[in-house]
Amino acid sequence: MNAPANTRVYLRVPGWATEATVNGAVAPSGEMWAGATSAIDYSPTVFTVAFKPAARLEHWDGGAVSVHRGALLYSLPIAANYTMYGHHFGTDAMSSDYYLTPTSEWRYALDIDPADTSPLAFASSGYKPGAAPFNHSDWPNAIAAPLRLLPTWGIDANSARDPPASPACAAAAARCGAREVHTLVPHGGTDLRIGELPVAFFPKTFAPKVAAAAAVVEERA
Repeated sequence: MNAPANTRVYLRVPGWATEATVNGAVAPSGEMWAGATSAIDYSPTVFTVAFKPAARLEHWDGGAVSVHRGALLYSLPIAANYTMYGHHFGTDAMSSDYYLTPTSEWRYALDIDPADTSPLAFASSGYKPGAAPFNHSDWPNAIAAPLRLLPTWGIDANSARDPPASPACAAAAARCGAREVHTLVPHGGTDLRIGELPVAFFPKTFAPKVAAAAAVVEERA
């Protein structure tokens, strides 16, 4: 688009882009960045935006957390056994319905302090042209996360129960396993996954908010 000199330009910087820059200068997250085109009429003006998102946690009831980076949720992929129970048309690989049962462990607690996400290591191998954006393997990016096996996390109605209250490994009865590093991948690139995890040893960071909300409900009742 051709625009005269000093035309105002506005770029929305997402709230998760806490270290964003525009043309190398800091751009506040969660705000609208304002700039202008070149002082020379109709000359090209380039705005280079770098979001540089960091891994972050979102908090849920009972102190559970989910791992995010940028606009993506990252989940633990679970290997599965596929049993076809319905077929609609085409070959056996087309338009079929499956039961999925896990064949790899999924009962884990995240072993980090919720106030410090630095142990969550992001890595990107880069997108390969022609690949499905949410392929089920060879994900273009991932987050390595320290986890601990949590054997007391059970199943209800053929699905995982709500995550145990955090800190899930503090009680002796939990008998959590040793720290292991596992790969979390974009949620949309998985068939079977766990995206909400309890925290292993650190306090329930979300608990005060839940308690406050409960108090409001009781007062209104």
